[in-house]
Amino acid sequence: MKILICSNVYPPKFIGGAELIAHQQAVMLKRAGHEVEVFCGDIREGYPRHSLRTDELDGIPVHRNRLTGEDFQINLLSFNHPEVEDNFRAVIERFKPDVVHGHNLIGLSTRILRIAKDAGAFCVVTLHDHWGYCLKNTAMLEDGQLCDDFTACTRCHGPLDDGRGRNIPIRLRQGHFRILFDSVDAFISPSVHLAKSYLKAGFPAEKMHVNWNGVDFQRFSNIDRRAAPAVRFTFVGYFGKHKGAATLLKALAIVKNHVNVHVNLIGEGEQHEEYERLVASSGSKDLVTFWGKIPNEQMTSVYENTDVLVLPSIWPENQPVSITEAMCSGIPVIASRIGGMPELVRHGVTGLTFEPGNASDLAHCMEEMARSPELRTLLGVNAQQAMRFNAFEMQVSRLVHIYRLSIDHSRNPGPAARILCIGDRFDQSFATIVEATHECLAEEIRPVFTHHEWVTPAQLREFSLIWITESNGDLSSLIRQNLDIGVPVVLPHAKLRSLPAEHGLPVWFAYEDAAEALACIIEFSRDHAGRHASHTESIS
Repeated sequence: MKILICSNVYPPKFIGGAELIAHQQAVMLKRAGHEVEVFCGDIREGYPRHSLRTDELDGIPVHRNRLTGEDFQINLLSFNHPEVEDNFRAVIERFKPDVVHGHNLIGLSTRILRIAKDAGAFCVVTLHDHWGYCLKNTAMLEDGQLCDDFTACTRCHGPLDDGRGRNIPIRLRQGHFRILFDSVDAFISPSVHLAKSYLKAGFPAEKMHVNWNGVDFQRFSNIDRRAAPAVRFTFVGYFGKHKGAATLLKALAIVKNHVNVHVNLIGEGEQHEEYERLVASSGSKDLVTFWGKIPNEQMTSVYENTDVLVLPSIWPENQPVSITEAMCSGIPVIASRIGGMPELVRHGVTGLTFEPGNASDLAHCMEEMARSPELRTLLGVNAQQAMRFNAFEMQVSRLVHIYRLSIDHSRNPGPAARILCIGDRFDQSFATIVEATHECLAEEIRPVFTHHEWVTPAQLREFSLIWITESNGDLSSLIRQNLDIGVPVVLPHAKLRSLPAEHGLPVWFAYEDAAEALACIIEFSRDHAGRHASHTESIS
């Protein structure tokens, strides 16, 4: 098969967990005899934004698009980039992949999924985090509590800046992503927890597959750990609040007078100075080593100097690479009971778990590990044994099986109307109408809104309704595109009066004000759901 791997960033310049998994999959797929190329972003400076250059890594052609910080800003509508899409089309037309497999796409361009589907490729996305339904990518509220309603994003966010001075309601982003992901044939989640979260957010169960991230078992299982007088607890990750390293340092302050321990902090981030203050204020300076950020090719040296890995995250992690690498190295793990981590770290079997954010609970686990080398050995042996079934070769074999699924995934879009919004004005009245439909209609028939600038012309026929949101603007292009398709249109009465008599638009309703527009959208949504139910009954 010809397989195109897509990722927003990629080794060697940037190596996070998702990027590492993407590259390792590419290498293993190539070894298995498949033809593999990579389409990715590149944050290195020195050439124009969104320009494309191609190099090779481990014998795999890598097509790198120059991205900047602006491409990754979550407060901007930065998910579509026409220049990147043009680059992608050129690669698709030349390479003609059978499979396009997306990993993290933040900053690259989400519309490449639709382009891949239109080109006839089997489209796969690995879910590494919460980005598909949470703009913040944390699934956490401002007060630190876990979000339990993935449709109530307005609790955290106001309108989004599209970079052109227009504030666009977040509901349109949600609608855009829902429509976009219909192009995907298979979603792959490394954990049951994340799969369930996406199902709760409305993703289709028939497309969801759980496949643990693979690990280089041969590389990490042969690590020879060095002896040390203190029991070494190691944290590996970004220095951000959500990663919970502060909980580890507070736990250290509790246990340091009871057992001989040392903490290694591997990483960097905005909380570095805060961690140094915590260490100094607790008198733990001699018990903590800041290693800085360590490239993956040097991580074996970290595990050689680790007795216990600690993952104290306070947000729902998926499946951190550091856990699988440490377990493969025969290192027991202490992890917070949140997200997908308890699927890997089974309490009392492959490690210990504790309540997220609870320093006392973590301190108890650390003391238990520190006092019992026999426990550390037992849990480490069990952890390594569990990883034997998760070697790269087995993971990629399962991946290829998913690629070869010959399933017709053309979904019935369901009873919810898809509404394409056309206009440049996104005032409070527009936002109020969009939000009110969410409040006034049952969940299964709430309309899905998106903006016309975010879709391709070929997608026009997939919408139930076109909503022209303002009286100004030239509609000649829409009229031409919609002549043969006949998608019904609602628009301001003033706009209808300005059109020529033979305009050709299939007008469903012309409204006078915001209240009438809301009533119109609600009535259409209910009517659409009723017609959908009748059609479903007639073919069953």
